[in-house]
Amino acid sequence: MRAKIELAIVLLALGIFFSNCSTTRFIEPLEKDEIAVGINAGGPVIGLGGNIIPIPLSSIYVGYGYKENLTLYGGLHTTSLLFNNLQFDVGARKNIFEGYSIYPSMSVAGSINGILGFREFKPRIFPEINVNAYWKYGRWRSYTGAQTWFDFYKNFQPTYGFGGFFVPAIVLGQDVKIGDWRVGLEYKRLAFNVPTENSVVNYITFGGIGAQGIYVSCSKSFGYKKLKENESN
Repeated sequence: MRAKIELAIVLLALGIFFSNCSTTRFIEPLEKDEIAVGINAGGPVIGLGGNIIPIPLSSIYVGYGYKENLTLYGGLHTTSLLFNNLQFDVGARKNIFEGYSIYPSMSVAGSINGILGFREFKPRIFPEINVNAYWKYGRWRSYTGAQTWFDFYKNFQPTYGFGGFFVPAIVLGQDVKIGDWRVGLEYKRLAFNVPTENSVVNYITFGGIGAQGIYVSCSKSFGYKKLKENESN
């Protein structure tokens, strides 16, 4: 019972502190009119009950290839719903450089992360910017990137200490495409400007700063192949 209570406290806290705790949304833009629906799980790695585990935060998301080189997307953070918090993200991604030879392609995304508690009406909005470099070889894709979300609410996270206006993260990831499915694994160095050594959560981190996150994702694409076939007939 004690372990369950500790886990509930951790999930509530992380839902606020790491509002960008999900995999990177769509490393590269989808094809025009392509739709992709996915789910991801994971979060900061912590020590809990003598074990080292990634927190099982989860979200579902959808993306749409609005036009060539522009994808719109949105996500709903399902774990937060269990604790009466509506948490979501909406954004757009496009390529800014097309890779060749050993040089990676690069993409940029802007999004809005929102949190609204059902018990008390105090909505919070956190803008986010994300830049990625990615390499494709066959069915596989490797990527790295940097992102930051902007905290306009000073002392919104007093339990953890206020890290400043910018809350950054560094990303490393690998995924593979299997038919219409894509499966991925991602590592994040989270909030490395925020002191966490005195927090109520035992983060597995470096020097008492920020946290490390591990995430898995799975998505399915559909729609665009049939449209292409119809256009060619």
